[in-house]
Amino acid sequence: MCLNCGLALDSNYCPNCGQHNTSHNHGLGQFLHEFLDEFLHLDSKILRTLIPLFTKPGFLTQEWTAGKRIRYITPLKLYVTLSAFCFLSWSLKGTLYGEQKTDLKFNVTAPSAVKASSPNDSALDSLFRRKIGTPSQSNIPAIRDKFVSQLPTTNFVLMPIVAGIFALLYVRRKRFYVEHLVFTLHYYSFTFMVLSVISLLPPHFLITKILSIIGILWVIAYLPIALVRNYQQGYFKTIAKLVIFGFIYAFVVAFALFWTLVVTAIALPNRPAAESTNSSITTVQP
Repeated sequence: MCLNCGLALDSNYCPNCGQHNTSHNHGLGQFLHEFLDEFLHLDSKILRTLIPLFTKPGFLTQEWTAGKRIRYITPLKLYVTLSAFCFLSWSLKGTLYGEQKTDLKFNVTAPSAVKASSPNDSALDSLFRRKIGTPSQSNIPAIRDKFVSQLPTTNFVLMPIVAGIFALLYVRRKRFYVEHLVFTLHYYSFTFMVLSVISLLPPHFLITKILSIIGILWVIAYLPIALVRNYQQGYFKTIAKLVIFGFIYAFVVAFALFWTLVVTAIALPNRPAAESTNSSITTVQP
């Protein structure tokens, strides 16, 4: 009998909950055996997922569509893990290699009339005037850091839209929307994996620059290869659809980044009203 769900068993694994049919043993040896089994199983699943993700464009999506899923990390879990690792690696890059960011600072000394609101200002004009307009020296880093912190959310929101674009471009292939979404998850995951590796490479070395260029070129070449393999169309039609996709995607990304900036500005406190107002921009080197 399965100790987890109570189902009568005649095999090594429960067909209902999947638990291994084993004795109720709390010994240290059994505990270590279960730990190693889970660890090695996870380790093999990671390798079975990441290696084809990098070397075989479109392969994981084909496997998912064919129902071969237990061998690999699920598309959503793969995306969440690699995207988090990518943004973390980029944020840690300066700490790892002692790089410092160059900040723009503003000395404010313009006439007060410059910052006064105009009757012709739109709501957005007024918003940016209050939040970003004539910033104090601490505004620019705050705006930058808040904006960057919003990018993972923006990217996650963009993903189903990108899948929708693929659904429109390949509407004659009669695929379910979720298949386009899985393809998008896999491509984004691959891109995050490459960017993570590039960000962790030590800077100022020739080999780093060479590997970075190779990585970026592979990201560019990866998409058409994956599209051809997954949607079973020739390269001519695929490239033509990629051109259309590029125009739509550029517009969608620009729109998304603009509204990310708006959300960032809304989240920031208003500038102090008593700031002086003539500005000269100086770049402070680390």
